[in-house]
Amino acid sequence: MEATDQLDALIQRRATGTEAANERERIWKRGLEAHHAEHQEANRHRWVAYFKTLARNHAALAEENERRAADLVEREE
Repeated sequence: MEATDQLDALIQRRATGTEAANERERIWKRGLEAHHAEHQEANRHRWVAYFKTLARNHAALAEENERRAADLVEREE
């Protein structure tokens, strides 16, 4: 019976160790997922800022082109 008891004890220790390792892995994954979510959100804000700046620049260029076109039309008349 002693060998069986020792084997049962070994199995129990390994099962407990595995549960603890699984819990550590779950905690690590949650932390990693949170980090990735923060990183994605920061990148999203950067892209929004980039495209807003791009839109302002295009609007300014369009305004300048409209002004130049109007100047050319006035010269023709």
